[in-house]
Amino acid sequence: MDTVSKSQEATNQDPVLARRVIRCGIFVGRCLEVVAAWRLRGRQRAQLHALDDRTLKDIGVSRLEIDSIVNSPNRDASGRVNQAPPDPVSDARNEPAARSNLETQM
Repeated sequence: MDTVSKSQEATNQDPVLARRVIRCGIFVGRCLEVVAAWRLRGRQRAQLHALDDRTLKDIGVSRLEIDSIVNSPNRDASGRVNQAPPDPVSDARNEPAARSNLETQM
Protein backbone atom coordinates (compact mmCIF):
# COMPACT_ATOMS: atom_id res chain seq x y z
CA MET A 1 0.00 0.00 0.00
CA ASP A 2 1.15 3.47 -0.67
CA THR A 3 0.90 6.30 1.86
CA VAL A 4 -2.16 7.85 0.21
CA SER A 5 -4.27 4.72 0.61
CA LYS A 6 -3.07 4.29 4.22
CA SER A 7 -4.16 7.84 5.08
CA GLN A 8 -7.50 7.27 3.35
CA GLU A 9 -8.03 4.13 5.42
CA ALA A 10 -7.19 6.01 8.61
CA THR A 11 -9.60 8.85 7.85
CA ASN A 12 -12.37 6.40 6.89
CA GLN A 13 -11.99 4.60 10.23
CA ASP A 14 -11.74 7.71 12.42
CA PRO A 15 -14.32 10.45 11.75
CA VAL A 16 -12.56 12.85 14.15
CA LEU A 17 -9.37 12.51 12.16
CA ALA A 18 -11.31 13.03 8.94
CA ARG A 19 -12.78 16.29 10.28
CA ARG A 20 -9.32 17.45 11.35
CA VAL A 21 -7.92 16.72 7.89
CA ILE A 22 -10.76 18.66 6.27
CA ARG A 23 -10.28 21.60 8.65
CA CYS A 24 -6.55 21.60 7.96
CA GLY A 25 -7.22 21.70 4.23
CA ILE A 26 -9.67 24.58 4.65
CA PHE A 27 -7.13 26.47 6.78
CA VAL A 28 -4.36 26.00 4.21
CA GLY A 29 -6.74 27.12 1.44
CA ARG A 30 -7.64 30.28 3.34
CA CYS A 31 -3.99 31.03 4.00
CA LEU A 32 -3.27 30.75 0.29
CA GLU A 33 -6.18 33.09 -0.47
CA VAL A 34 -4.80 35.67 1.98
CA VAL A 35 -1.33 35.48 0.44
CA ALA A 36 -2.77 35.77 -3.08
CA ALA A 37 -4.83 38.83 -2.07
CA TRP A 38 -1.80 40.41 -0.41
CA ARG A 39 0.29 39.89 -3.56
CA LEU A 40 -2.53 41.27 -5.75
CA ARG A 41 -2.73 44.43 -3.62
CA GLY A 42 1.04 44.83 -3.93
CA ARG A 43 0.84 44.62 -7.72
CA GLN A 44 -2.07 47.09 -7.81
CA ARG A 45 -0.19 49.49 -5.55
CA ALA A 46 2.90 49.28 -7.79
CA GLN A 47 0.85 49.85 -10.94
CA LEU A 48 -0.85 52.92 -9.50
CA HIS A 49 2.44 54.36 -8.24
CA ALA A 50 3.91 53.84 -11.73
CA LEU A 51 1.30 56.16 -13.26
CA ASP A 52 2.25 59.79 -13.76
CA ASP A 53 0.45 62.57 -11.89
CA ARG A 54 -1.60 63.60 -14.92
CA THR A 55 -3.02 60.11 -15.39
CA LEU A 56 -3.82 59.83 -11.70
CA LYS A 57 -5.59 63.18 -11.86
CA ASP A 58 -7.59 61.96 -14.87
CA ILE A 59 -8.92 59.00 -12.90
CA GLY A 60 -9.54 61.17 -9.84
CA VAL A 61 -6.86 59.73 -7.55
CA SER A 62 -4.05 61.50 -5.75
CA ARG A 63 -0.82 59.77 -4.75
CA LEU A 64 -1.84 60.02 -1.11
CA GLU A 65 -5.01 58.02 -1.78
CA ILE A 66 -3.36 55.03 -3.47
CA ASP A 67 -2.82 52.99 -0.31
CA SER A 68 -6.32 53.61 0.99
CA ILE A 69 -7.83 52.68 -2.38
CA VAL A 70 -5.83 49.47 -2.67
CA ASN A 71 -6.48 48.49 0.96
CA SER A 72 -10.20 49.29 0.76
CA PRO A 73 -12.13 46.65 2.74
CA ASN A 74 -15.00 46.54 0.23
CA ARG A 75 -13.13 44.52 -2.41
CA ASP A 76 -13.87 41.03 -3.65
CA ALA A 77 -11.31 38.30 -4.30
CA SER A 78 -10.51 39.59 -7.79
CA GLY A 79 -9.72 43.07 -6.48
CA ARG A 80 -12.83 44.79 -7.84
CA VAL A 81 -14.48 47.33 -5.55
CA ASN A 82 -17.88 46.15 -4.41
CA GLN A 83 -20.70 48.65 -4.41
CA ALA A 84 -22.55 49.20 -1.16
CA PRO A 85 -25.86 47.35 -1.07
CA PRO A 86 -28.88 49.57 -1.69
CA ASP A 87 -30.57 50.97 1.38
CA PRO A 88 -34.22 49.85 1.30
CA VAL A 89 -35.34 52.60 3.69
CA SER A 90 -33.90 55.45 1.61
CA ASP A 91 -35.19 53.83 -1.59
CA ALA A 92 -38.65 53.55 -0.07
CA ARG A 93 -38.64 57.23 0.86
CA ASN A 94 -38.04 58.15 -2.77
CA GLU A 95 -40.68 55.91 -4.35
CA PRO A 96 -44.36 56.62 -3.68
CA ALA A 97 -45.54 52.99 -3.92
CA ALA A 98 -42.75 51.73 -1.69
CA ARG A 99 -43.35 54.60 0.74
CA SER A 100 -46.89 53.41 1.44
CA ASN A 101 -45.61 49.87 2.08
CA LEU A 102 -42.96 51.21 4.43
CA GLU A 103 -45.53 53.27 6.35
CA THR A 104 -47.81 50.26 6.83
CA GLN A 105 -44.89 48.22 8.22
CA MET A 106 -44.04 50.85 10.82
